[in-house]
Amino acid sequence: MTVFYFPTGPIRPALAVVAAHGITDADSFGCIPTYAAFAFTPFPQFLITPLFFVMSTVHFSDDFGVAPSVALHATVGLLAACHLQAHAFYTMLGYLTLLHVPKHYTRCVQHKRHRALVLAGVNTVFGVTHANRLFHCRVFVLTNSVQRVIMAHIAHEFGLRHDLGWN
Repeated sequence: MTVFYFPTGPIRPALAVVAAHGITDADSFGCIPTYAAFAFTPFPQFLITPLFFVMSTVHFSDDFGVAPSVALHATVGLLAACHLQAHAFYTMLGYLTLLHVPKHYTRCVQHKRHRALVLAGVNTVFGVTHANRLFHCRVFVLTNSVQRVIMAHIAHEFGLRHDLGWN
């Protein structure tokens, strides 16, 4: 199993913001089969992180295009390869917090996913106001299980885009 450890420190509110955006998937019961598939499909453990990386690259291309997403992921991969995992994590967290999450919410507004926005708003306020208690540990651990949850979010968003004809 692949496990990454990242120091949290002052980034706890950013972690709360990023984590809260995934709750938008719960605005319909349609997310249940996708999340179940990613939770229970017996992927070989060594494939989880590469699949996560590829799915993330494809997902972020919805934000600003393929080339910027590939550049971001190449930068993060290079930082990690140079044993600068914390810098790689902070780079990705910065992107998620400042660019991806706002773009995600913009797409929710454009597609009238009002329940999704309410869920995310409540969870974001709660998460940010209680970030130090929620993330009291000094390390964020990115496990294969966490990667599976994130991949389920990506797959669900892709399914919505496909099923509803979103751009």
